[in-house]
Amino acid sequence: TTTTINLAASLATLEKKVLVVDADPQANASSGLGVDLKDIDCSIYECLINHTDIREAIYTTDIEGLDIIPSHIDLVGAEIEMLNLDNREKIMYQALKPMIDAYDYILIDCSPSLGLITINALTAANFAGNDWVVTYTFDDAHLPKDKKGAGDLFQKHIRKLRTARKKRGEDLKYIYVPEGFHGKGSGPGMGEDGVLEDCRLHLHVVLNGTGGGDLEEIRSLWPYGGYIRAEPVDVHYYKELSMYLTKEAREFGRAKPGERTWRKSRNLTEYTVDYIEIPSDSVTLTAPYGAVDYRPFAEKNPYGFADCIGARYLLFPNKAEAAYTYARGRGRPASNNFQA
Repeated sequence: TTTTINLAASLATLEKKVLVVDADPQANASSGLGVDLKDIDCSIYECLINHTDIREAIYTTDIEGLDIIPSHIDLVGAEIEMLNLDNREKIMYQALKPMIDAYDYILIDCSPSLGLITINALTAANFAGNDWVVTYTFDDAHLPKDKKGAGDLFQKHIRKLRTARKKRGEDLKYIYVPEGFHGKGSGPGMGEDGVLEDCRLHLHVVLNGTGGGDLEEIRSLWPYGGYIRAEPVDVHYYKELSMYLTKEAREFGRAKPGERTWRKSRNLTEYTVDYIEIPSDSVTLTAPYGAVDYRPFAEKNPYGFADCIGARYLLFPNKAEAAYTYARGRGRPASNNFQA
């Protein structure tokens, strides 16, 4: 809390527009910035639980350029109220979304516990809707003959986009899937497909955003006609997004097991997969210690080989506590608080 207050005040002194979100029920950040909690009509609690417009909860402080969304003791019970809500880990992000472009910095002060409110704060801070799901289409004059041709044209576009970003010191990361068999449909958050996606070659792309001018730049560098439509990645759960991007591979032709129907930029972080054999038909899954947002599932394998059971959860690594014995003393304390 002390760090949040001092950092916010320092940034405001540097003429940055700063918003502090007090997500700790103790409300020490609120009182520390001069807010009288008795006079508060709307807090972060009302925004999370009652979906009150976030603008109604913003209060000014004595420091020019520094605003605050205060907390309230009612926030203690908010996690229980949020348990059965859809997209519960993104409620804070959705509440703060209208203010993302209004401030240079948004600082969220959290309580010292890894509960649902803290998960909301982590999600809001790390997934700010800067990345895009983009659909590229072709006009009749530039319509390629096959998926390889569509991929070749897209790579020409990517080279131009990478060059433009490199000039201003920005990276380009992407995943793309060429499609052309399925008819018009809809996906989570994407709305209905357009006429140039109806049994016609087009591309679905996920790429990282860099700022407010992303879409204008993308459209200006796409010379193959058609239309480009885009939605922020935050409108999707990642599972639904992956299902949307691979719907053609699952519905037409049945790609071979392990065959990758999508392509990616080389600078994406590689994933790792661990496999374990389950010898019994009757399996009970239990969450590991410290897991949060645990959600079991049971699904049919899309390739028809087996049924799948599993669970999704968030697990944050804990630093092992030092073990002290008679043979090894505590040793000297560190000379400063900035240990690696």
